[in-house]
Amino acid sequence: MKREDATNRAKRHVLAMKISSIFLPAIALTALVCGNAHASTDACQPIRNAIDQQNEAQQMQVSAAVTYIDSGRSYYYDTLYSGSKVYSRNRNGPWEVGMRRIVPVIVDGRPAIYDCRFVGTDHIGSATVMAYTYRRFIPDHTMDVRALIDAADGKFLQTEIVFGPFPDHKTKYNFSYGPNPPLPTVDERTLWHPPH
Repeated sequence: MKREDATNRAKRHVLAMKISSIFLPAIALTALVCGNAHASTDACQPIRNAIDQQNEAQQMQVSAAVTYIDSGRSYYYDTLYSGSKVYSRNRNGPWEVGMRRIVPVIVDGRPAIYDCRFVGTDHIGSATVMAYTYRRFIPDHTMDVRALIDAADGKFLQTEIVFGPFPDHKTKYNFSYGPNPPLPTVDERTLWHPPH
């Protein structure tokens, strides 16, 4: 009787291992696809990665439109990032130059990017993009952001921001990454340095 019980247990164990070998890869694959695997549960990681790529980009062009929700009026701005400098202007104004600042992911010892949610896929032209919403903290304010990240290279292609103290308007940014057009001629003696 004991021998039969041991034999049956051994058979059940082998059967369980066979079933596991069939289903575990499928379970693991499902977890990865659904975003439930431990390594992919941080919804903010793709956003931090996109910020890192922007901070490291030697050349980047940004066009922005600020739209006032009540009136529908819009104002346009252009920005060129080149090495350690940033050139900016309103659409019809003169260029100004300043020292480039990185976008922080930690502010005052706490995460600057939080409450991240993947909301689906979309397209910008022929590019497939991953859409996220998140909150970004800057000293004294928060911003609600919707970001479209290129599925191929993980870079921001577009963001829309509602800035905490100014809920009456939103800003839409479009990004492209080098090569920049020829840089404007600006008197660098007026180079603006950010406050420390």
